Amino acid sequence: MRKSERTLALFLTITVAAPGLPPEPLARALAYLRDQKSYSWEVINADPGPVKQQHETRRGPVITVQQNLSPNIKGAVDRAGNIRLERTWPDGLTLETIATPGGGVVTRTPEGWMTSREILTALAEERLHRGESTVRHAWLRRADRPDTSRPDEELVPFLGVPGPFEESGASYVVAGRIAASDSKSGRG
Repeated sequence: MRKSERTLALFLTITVAAPGLPPEPLARALAYLRDQKSYSWEVINADPGPVKQQHETRRGPVITVQQNLSPNIKGAVDRAGNIRLERTWPDGLTLETIATPGGGVVTRTPEGWMTSREILTALAEERLHRGESTVRHAWLRRADRPDTSRPDEELVPFLGVPGPFEESGASYVVAGRIAASDSKSGRG
């Protein structure tokens, strides 16, 4: 073994054993996922529905109701790198989006398939011609600029969280914050 190979092997051994880094099986699983040419995934919004909370203020108790309005997502990437997303919100709206590796995006809306430019134009028209929010405006906002990042791209920032990583069955749990600038879509 040459000196450069010994140095690299030592560096890899130290890196894997360093505290705060992801467990080696998790890093291996992410590398495996990145190497896949096609796969599918699902993100489930396990929101229990509206949650009522009471807060004390200087003026007395205030009741707020919070609900996670994130959609359930079914996604797939094919061998050519095309991504298909089906997003379903708690109110029943479903939008299907197809994104190509070259940046092309089309979304099936209640009015049919629309490109990103068509969605932006329709949003502008809604704002100009109507003073109030409409059902059309609501789904256009959801259709506008969907997050088309793949799970292997989204998980990379979590591997930089300084741990500790807790093993829970076949899953790993880590708590941390990811800045909006760390995500591909620019949204946090």
